[in-house]
Amino acid sequence: MNFLFHLPAIAAGLLALLLVYNLWKARIRNNNKGKSPPEPSGAWPVIGHLHLLGGEKTVSRTLGAIADKYGPIFTIRLGMDRALVISNWEAVKECFTTNDRAFGARPVSSAGKYLGYNYAGFGFVSCGPFWREMRKLALLEVLSGRRLEALKHVRVSEIVTSIKYLYSISSRNGEKPAEVEISKWIEELTFNIIVRMIAAIAAGLLALLLVYNLWKARIRNNNKGKSPPEPSGAWPVIGHLHLLGGEKTVSRTLGAIADKYGPIFTIRLGMDRALVISNWEAVKECFTTNDRAFGARPVSSAGKYLGYNYAGFGFVSCGPFWREMRKLALLEVLSGRRLEALKHVRVSEIVTSIKYLYSISSRNGEKPAEVVISKWIEELTFNIIVRMIAGKRYLGGVTNDVEDEAARHFRRVIKEFMYVSGQFVLSDAIPFPLLRWIDWKGLIKSMKRISEELDSIVDVWIQEHIQKRLLDSEPAGDEQQDFIDVLLSVLDDQFMYGHKRETIIKATILVCLLIQLRR
Repeated sequence: MNFLFHLPAIAAGLLALLLVYNLWKARIRNNNKGKSPPEPSGAWPVIGHLHLLGGEKTVSRTLGAIADKYGPIFTIRLGMDRALVISNWEAVKECFTTNDRAFGARPVSSAGKYLGYNYAGFGFVSCGPFWREMRKLALLEVLSGRRLEALKHVRVSEIVTSIKYLYSISSRNGEKPAEVEISKWIEELTFNIIVRMIAAIAAGLLALLLVYNLWKARIRNNNKGKSPPEPSGAWPVIGHLHLLGGEKTVSRTLGAIADKYGPIFTIRLGMDRALVISNWEAVKECFTTNDRAFGARPVSSAGKYLGYNYAGFGFVSCGPFWREMRKLALLEVLSGRRLEALKHVRVSEIVTSIKYLYSISSRNGEKPAEVVISKWIEELTFNIIVRMIAGKRYLGGVTNDVEDEAARHFRRVIKEFMYVSGQFVLSDAIPFPLLRWIDWKGLIKSMKRISEELDSIVDVWIQEHIQKRLLDSEPAGDEQQDFIDVLLSVLDDQFMYGHKRETIIKATILVCLLIQLRR
């Protein structure tokens, strides 16, 4: 009873406190020097103008009546917050174009917290780095005219399906009119179009990936060093990969970017950044004076499965093993002295190939002989390289019109090796274990198979050379030594930086094959 007796006094005290608070806020607003838009009268304490918006009229008609009285720009109080109302299209355009950042604030709301994944949706978050990045992504990639035009077939397909559905209803009723609820039909049509156009990616995962990429971007921006320019249009997670998968070749696409951003720029290949240089002087500077600074190699499936777990110096990053192997390759295997000592191999193979062409011409008599020059040059190059590496020839010849099965198999595997080593593996750019497990296009499976087949062939070469070294009492001269002989004589230790000697030789042979055949 005592509480009920004091209840009016408590209510009066709270009301007085709220009035004082609102008068204090009004006084602060009046003291602001800037000219503020007009505010309609009739605002109540605490709830502001909310009572005006809850009548029989719609909110749009109520705000229209206020605009007729106070002008096209005015403010109202929605509870404790002030809102700016604009009913003039020129002013709206000014707000959302020139001054969009000034009007990018969003109030804290339950919808943004619970429905917007704790403000992960850019429609709920205030203006800032995350909001700008998400708006850029939405306008340039998701909601762009190009994207909507590319998905035009979705809209056409759904409209055709809906019209067929209406026709089927009419057919079932015969001559009787069919009752169709147009609002429901349009709702279902719109819903189907939107759901088909939306990517099937979980919102939580997308938000996590976006935050991760924004965090990486913030770290890069904090670096003091001057970085090369990066073209716009990078997507979260995949970077600029979507730009390289169009109708144009990669070289033409990169050339167009170089015309716009200069001869040196960076692109993002998935999670990794790559430096692209299209100026020969800069390339020379990178691979001579600053070769160690540019000696890093990304982790790749080709290096793991085709490069004997990074035992080949072409796949491993700059370090003690890379420096040792590069020194060995440049001074012993690919040096000018070594190539000059094996000059007789090149001369011999050229003479043999010319004799082979002459034999074909002689067999045909006066009739012209058909020769596929590309295949002839391929066989000549292949025989020279294999003889310089292993001391044996594999393809073609004057007396060998039909290649044996081993030669055909070796050439096929080498071509597959060259093909898959240059292919894009999705899990290399986006290093998620799930993508490696899925093995998109089956490239990792192909790499494992090719590695096993090549290993069996090259292992036979190495064992033959080891047996020959054991049987020969005197070491062979430079002219008689091929690359495998040189590597066996230089690599005396059975292990080197965690790799077996035979493994290093196999990996080096394959790298040399890859380099020479791609020249």
